[in-house]
Amino acid sequence: GGEGEDPRDGVRPGAVQRTPVKKKTLNPVWEGANRFNFAVVDPRKDVIRLEVLDQDFMGQEFLGRADLHLSNLQPKVATLRRLALTGDARARGTLEVLVRVLPLDDLSGGTREGAAKDKEEDILFHEDDEAGSTA
Repeated sequence: GGEGEDPRDGVRPGAVQRTPVKKKTLNPVWEGANRFNFAVVDPRKDVIRLEVLDQDFMGQEFLGRADLHLSNLQPKVATLRRLALTGDARARGTLEVLVRVLPLDDLSGGTREGAAKDKEEDILFHEDDEAGSTA
């Protein structure tokens, strides 16, 4: 990234972001570096879809999905949500997500330096179930 680039590039509606695979665990935890920013056009209507996959030597198995509705989140307040995974008739577990909705200007102050200083203000995600989540 060169000077003048927007630190929010790549954070657009429809973007897919992935966590690293956590091996040999039924309760993976991702922290710190696994923060994702998503551009939201209308927080009263927009939804972030989280999908969970199990990856093994045979490939990937879909374990479920959860939709995070932003309409009932208070702006600028970190909120922990526990979401049930759905996708078929079998119970698939839960996903625990810490999320904060911020105006784009609050994310970076309009500069890359501001984004680095304010990294704690990013939208945060913390998954708590099967490996290989995508959002």
